[in-house]
Amino acid sequence: MPLCPTCHSEIGSNSTTPSGREQGAEGTDADGNPIPRWSDDPLLTPAALNGSLYQGFDRIRGRHIKELQEKRKQQETEIGISPPTEFSDIDEDSHVTRRHIIELRESTEKLLNAAGLTLEDYFKQNEAGDELPQNPALEQRGADDPQTEWIDVERGAPYVNTNSETVTTFVLPDATVVPSPTLPKRTKIRAVHIEDLRHPLNLFTVPALVVEVQGFQDTYKGVKEGAHGKEANFKNLEPC
Repeated sequence: MPLCPTCHSEIGSNSTTPSGREQGAEGTDADGNPIPRWSDDPLLTPAALNGSLYQGFDRIRGRHIKELQEKRKQQETEIGISPPTEFSDIDEDSHVTRRHIIELRESTEKLLNAAGLTLEDYFKQNEAGDELPQNPALEQRGADDPQTEWIDVERGAPYVNTNSETVTTFVLPDATVVPSPTLPKRTKIRAVHIEDLRHPLNLFTVPALVVEVQGFQDTYKGVKEGAHGKEANFKNLEPC
């Protein structure tokens, strides 16, 4: 399945046609995830961030944020984030603000913390957990490979949350208080800010089973079930 060169998400087989760029235009995969994962992926940009096939212009719309919010809500429920992130309401064609971006960044970091993962893991892996290189177009613009931080971020800079409170920090699931991943004031929201939020989140780890027989140890891993290994058990084993 083709992947977005920036966010590494599945984009379907008709990503250059308008009808093929709708979320779920090709149905779902074995795990029930839509194909393509996101609408307008890869995003079209005048500078062809995602390659010459995707040169053009996609306006950043409320639907891009809404799809991400719905996915993060589902993931926070699945992994047990409490209290859940409070997302600002948005309609499909609403104006996207920096607060929408910051909230999704915070939610993503909470999920990574709960799963014992880092931003580096998040930015470099696809849904199968394979490590992929940075988009060369981003490297040419100064992005790191591997990427370890959000593009355009001012950690701890104040912003007004959905409850009209000025905040500079948020709390991770392990109770650590960390600076908010704030999008700097007067920063124009660009395609790369959306692509940053679309990377797959590999939240489920595979347990290991160590078996010792007459002084010799063998380590086995539970075979992942489903197309993207959301669960693992020891009914079927593979040697590590």
